[in-house]
Amino acid sequence: MPFPEVEFAEDQAWAEQVLKAGYKTAYAAKSVVVHSHSYGPWVNFCRHFEHAWAMRELFAQPRSMVLRNCFSGALQGARADLIFWYHRNGQSKTKVLKQWALPAVSWHLAANLGLWLGERTDALPRRVNLLLSLQERLKRK
Repeated sequence: MPFPEVEFAEDQAWAEQVLKAGYKTAYAAKSVVVHSHSYGPWVNFCRHFEHAWAMRELFAQPRSMVLRNCFSGALQGARADLIFWYHRNGQSKTKVLKQWALPAVSWHLAANLGLWLGERTDALPRRVNLLLSLQERLKRK
């Protein structure tokens, strides 16, 4: 089944089509997927903003993000990243902390705030939504 022609969340729209067609999706614990982006915090914010916006529009997904949890979630995500880098690179904890703490916190905070605001696109002026939209920015280039 080919991916649908949508601007964002094509994987989610595809999964919905598959399920509606009577197929099932399954978790494959031993599968390996390498998927990577080198987004900075601002683009990451916009990507997550747009993801939440798309999920609300495509699936009428309710709001689930709480603003205060954006900060604690960012710290938890950054901590997991730092542990990963410490174990993967064999560097000292101090070196990993100095090099990666601020980028990790800013990346996760941007993602969480993007999701929080993206769930509220219905309350924002359309021009703000379009300004924060990654897809709209790519169309203008």
